[in-house]
Amino acid sequence: MSKSRLSIRRKILIGFTALILFFIANVAFIFYTINNSRFIVTNLFEDKDQSVILLNDFKDMVLRSKMYTVNWVFQRKDEDGKATLKQILTEESPILKAKFEKSATIWGSKEQFNQIKKVLLDFEFLKENEEEITKKLVKFTDYDDFVIKSEADDILEASVIPQSDKILFKIDELLLQKKKEKQAVQQDILDSFANLVTVLLSSVGIIVAFGILMSFFVANQISHPIRKLREIIDALGKGEQPKLIEVKANDEIGDMSLSVNQLITGLNNTSEFAENIGRSNFNAVFSPLSERDILGNSLIEMRDNLKKVSEEDQKRYWANEGSAMFGDMLRRYNSSISDLSTNLLATLVKFMHANQGSFFMVNDEVSDDKYLELIAAYAWNKHKFIKKRIDLGEGSVGQAWIEKDTLLITDIPNHYIQITSGLGDSNPRCILIVPMIFNEEVYGIIELASFQVFENHEVEFLKKLAENIASSISAVKNNERTSRLLGESQLMSEQLRTQEEEMRQNLEELLATQDELQRKADSYQQELENYRAKAQKP
Repeated sequence: MSKSRLSIRRKILIGFTALILFFIANVAFIFYTINNSRFIVTNLFEDKDQSVILLNDFKDMVLRSKMYTVNWVFQRKDEDGKATLKQILTEESPILKAKFEKSATIWGSKEQFNQIKKVLLDFEFLKENEEEITKKLVKFTDYDDFVIKSEADDILEASVIPQSDKILFKIDELLLQKKKEKQAVQQDILDSFANLVTVLLSSVGIIVAFGILMSFFVANQISHPIRKLREIIDALGKGEQPKLIEVKANDEIGDMSLSVNQLITGLNNTSEFAENIGRSNFNAVFSPLSERDILGNSLIEMRDNLKKVSEEDQKRYWANEGSAMFGDMLRRYNSSISDLSTNLLATLVKFMHANQGSFFMVNDEVSDDKYLELIAAYAWNKHKFIKKRIDLGEGSVGQAWIEKDTLLITDIPNHYIQITSGLGDSNPRCILIVPMIFNEEVYGIIELASFQVFENHEVEFLKKLAENIASSISAVKNNERTSRLLGESQLMSEQLRTQEEEMRQNLEELLATQDELQRKADSYQQELENYRAKAQKP
C-alpha cells in the first residue's frame, strides 16, 4: 500500500496554517479578554456610572426637597422655593422614578435593586408628608394660624426631616457599595490586562520557538534531498553516471528524484545507444526520453544517417565487388558467347540471390526472321533448357525486347512462367527482365526469378552489368565476325594464291608458247622474205 502523498507545499501550508490557527486562537483569546475588559469598563463607566449618577441625582433631589420643604414652613414669602418644591414633587420625582425603573438592569444584583425600591418607596412616603405640608400652608394667613402652623411643624420635625435623613443615609450606603464595585472592577481590569500581557508574552515565546523548530524541520526536509539532487546533477554535468536515487519522499522532492532517476536511466540508455552506434550496431533498440529529447532524437537521426551511409557503402561495395568479378569474367570469356553466357548466368544468379535465371541472345542470322534464342539457363543449380525461341513481343521477355526497357514483375499469378516466360514450372515472387543494350541495339535479355523482391540497387546493378555484357557480346560478335571474315579471307587468299600459281604457270606456258609462236612467226617471216627475195630475182 503506497504512502499518502504529502507535498512540500502542503507541508509548508500545514505548518504555517498551524501557526495561523495558533495566532487566531491567541487573537481570539485576546479579543475575548479585551471584550471582557471592555464589558467591565463599559459597566464601570457607563452602567455603573449611570447608577451612581442616578443615586447622586436622587440624593440631590432628596436634599433639595428637604431644604425647600423647610423653607416652605419657615419662609412664607419664598415663592420661588415653593415653586421649586412643587416642581420636584410633581415633575422631577416621577421622572427620576421612571429612570430608576427603566434602568433596573444596571444594578449589580437583585438585592441592590430591592434596596433601591425600598428607598424609592420611602421617598414616596416623604413626598406625601411634604405634599401635606404644602396643602396646609397655602396662604399667608395659614402661617398665622397656630394650629395649622404647629401641625406643619410637627410633620416637618417628625416625618420629613427624619425620613429625608434616612433616605440620604441609604443612598450613601448604595454609593459606597458602588464605589467598592468600581474598585473591584478596576482590579478586574488590571488582572485582565495582566493576563493579556502574560498570554501575549507566552504566545510570542511559543510562536518564536515553534517557528524556529518549523524552520529547521522544513529546511531539513527540503535542503537535504535538494543537496543530494545537486550532487547528482553536478555529477551528471561532469559527464559521470551516478547511481539512482532512493526515493523516500512522496512530494515534489520525490517527483524531482524520480525525474532525475529518469534522466540518469535515459542518459545511461543514450550512452549505451551511442556505444552501439560506435560499434556499428545500427539495429540497437532505443527510445528517446520524449518527443523533445534533442540528444536522443539527434542520436536516432545520426544512427539512421550512419545506417543509411553504411547500407549505401555495403551496396557500393557489393556493386563494386560484382563489377570487378563480372568484369574479370567478361575479360576471360571474351572469345565465346556460349561460355560467357553459361558461366556468367550461374554466377549472376548466386550473386543476385536469385533462384532461377535465363540468358537469351538475339538471333539475327536471317534478317527477316529475328528472334530471341535461349543460350543459357540456370535453375536450382541445374541447366534447364525449356523454351529456346521467343519472338519479338512474345510474353514479358519479348515485350522487354521490343520496348528496350527493364521489367520488374512482383504480382505474379500462378503458372505465369509457363505461359509467358522461358523458365520452368516454379512460381517465384519476383521476376526481373533486363535487356542487354549497347548503342541502342538489343543484343539479348537476362531474366532472373526469385522468391525475394529485388531491391533498387540490385536492379540498377543488373542494368549496368547488362550494358557491359551487351558491349562484350558486341565485341565478341565483332571478334567472331572478324575471325570468320579473316578465315574466309585467308581461304580466299589461299585460293587466290593457288589460282595465281596456276595462272602464273599458265602464263609461263602461255609466254613459252607465245615465244615459240613468235619464234615460229619470225622463222616463217624470214622464210617468207627469203621466198620473196628469190621470187624477185630474174
